[in-house]
Amino acid sequence: MMFTTISFLLAILVSLVSVISVACAAPADPPKRLGTDIRYCDLKDFGKISFAESKSKGCQEKKFEDKVCYNLTFMDDAITSYWVQDGCCAFYDKRDCKDELFKAYNRQDKKLEGAHNDAISSIKCNVICDGL
Repeated sequence: MMFTTISFLLAILVSLVSVISVACAAPADPPKRLGTDIRYCDLKDFGKISFAESKSKGCQEKKFEDKVCYNLTFMDDAITSYWVQDGCCAFYDKRDCKDELFKAYNRQDKKLEGAHNDAISSIKCNVICDGL
């Protein structure tokens, strides 16, 4: 009888140690952030065309890595509308992310006005606007 009680208590102790070791294990690393989704067009209202058609009708859709400056080639000084998702982007008048025009955090503008329209030459994005 004493042997059975000791075996039972030992089994409980082993179970508790297993539970405690799992509970104390280091948490898994969060998934790596892939970047900010951005869509920009040389047409107002994204050309009033479907999302699928936009790539062939004057729009670009990209995922920009955080804190990397992207110089525009195809649409340098031609952007009229944009849509930023899952982050913040700063838009610049000059190449190499110089002379900031404005920042956009999870928003869109269907028609840039005034000095911002057809003025963007480079873009830099991040999860937050600080540090851009």
